Amino acid sequence: MNDPPQQLTVYGLGTFKQRIFEDRLAQAGVAVFPDAHQMLVELQQTNVPMALVTAATAKGCSMPEA
Repeated sequence: MNDPPQQLTVYGLGTFKQRIFEDRLAQAGVAVFPDAHQMLVELQQTNVPMALVTAATAKGCSMPEA
């Protein structure tokens, strides 16, 4: 279901919360731990295979290449 955020349903609440999350993410971004970033850079430079795993079910999500 895709109820609009003003709809007083569980799905409407979910849509409302998702919009707030996406707005804040667009405004503030995410914090990156410097040591984690450096480790990923080193793994990439040494050709260690990597993968991104998530339990998210959001449609239309994309992950840009580092």
